[in-house]
Amino acid sequence: MKKIYSKTGGLTDLKNTISFLQNFTGYIEIENNILFYNDSDLIFSTNNGKKSDLRTILKKLPVVFTIQVYECHSKDSLNMIIENKLDDRKNETLKNGKISESTKIKSDNKKEGIILNQYNDLYNFVGTGLYEINLISKKYKLDAGTLIFNNSEELYALYATKNKTIEGRRALGKIKTLFAVSELTGFIKKISIDTYNNYLEKYPKAILKTYISFDNLINSIKEKNKFKIIKNDSLMNILTECPSLIEVNEGIYIVSKHNSPIYAFYKNYEGDKAYRYIKNQCIFENIEFKIYNMNNDEFKKFKEFKGNKLKK
Repeated sequence: MKKIYSKTGGLTDLKNTISFLQNFTGYIEIENNILFYNDSDLIFSTNNGKKSDLRTILKKLPVVFTIQVYECHSKDSLNMIIENKLDDRKNETLKNGKISESTKIKSDNKKEGIILNQYNDLYNFVGTGLYEINLISKKYKLDAGTLIFNNSEELYALYATKNKTIEGRRALGKIKTLFAVSELTGFIKKISIDTYNNYLEKYPKAILKTYISFDNLINSIKEKNKFKIIKNDSLMNILTECPSLIEVNEGIYIVSKHNSPIYAFYKNYEGDKAYRYIKNQCIFENIEFKIYNMNNDEFKKFKEFKGNKLKK
């Protein structure tokens, strides 16, 4: 095991770090949290030595924190580290000083599946991007569930029995109920947007939440709406009362409403930090702003990008 990377930053830096780790087996330490990875798949996460799902960890992180990445040379060495890092006095997944089978990495998780005892266990195996989880019940062998997560949030749910297929919220409810009465095996893998679209074509009512691509949203607004150009004016003067998309430069945007900036997009930075960089650029460069008016429905779609919202 060796440290391969260290950085002090924020949530965007963490996401970028994770996205660059290819075929990675090891763990990431963030303050009192540890994320364990096998072949770049998140398999387990802890907070203060206790099992915790990724979504809970991300919500509790401070604005600035230290990221430390450690690489392991094998799955066995990672298993040993997991066992040593967990607090066996507090963590329910440990039994008699040994790590439970639902946590330990098997020779091939994707083929053998992972034993899941409760619904919240799923959050330990999903992370940034799209993940597909196929669930098989030990008790009801003819029933099966499929979930797709995007950035650790449920996006799509399907529940199939011998006689029918249930989609959407009802399917999600069925899957959660199944956890209460049966042990489940999960087969988990990261998927592409094309694979997700194939699911949508077959079962469109299974969607729980609309998946919005930033590039697609921007292109859609540009295609539907005319723009006006303002040259060499101050940023504060061009903020609009009605919802607008302001293109500062290629790939750099502000969403404006009530003469205030609401969202900012600058490279890999989020929210307030992105806006500070944009303001500095506007001070030192002559900018040609392109302003696209938006309707309220288009404006509401930016809620998907919570990290880019400015704090008031």
